[in-house]
Amino acid sequence: MTVSFAKRLLMLSLLAVAALFLAAPLYAGAQDFVVVNRTGVTIYGLYVSPSDTESWEENLIEDTSIPDGGSLEINFSGYDSSEAHWDVMVTDENDDSLTWEDINLLKYGRVVLHFDGERAWADLE
Repeated sequence: MTVSFAKRLLMLSLLAVAALFLAAPLYAGAQDFVVVNRTGVTIYGLYVSPSDTESWEENLIEDTSIPDGGSLEINFSGYDSSEAHWDVMVTDENDDSLTWEDINLLKYGRVVLHFDGERAWADLE
């Protein structure tokens, strides 16, 4: 029995699509998340570090900013994919900063940052 060229092509195409879907999680960091800015100011610096460290990593948005009401997808690479708890710090144009601690980025994929002038909080989704 001979399988027609069209059937082979269809089968190879389906296998290629399946391989892409299976491989996609390998390239995404386990802690990737979307940050939503509801702080009332434009964010010019976004720093994320494991909660058990005392220093901040590099600015993840060095070439951009996140206006109030805006959002941005943050992609991790080169980090321990089992590290769950992270601290987030943002800075404004005057280098004033706000910090949110102990956010489980393995559990939540959307972090909505708030500031009402007195206290900062995050909604985790």
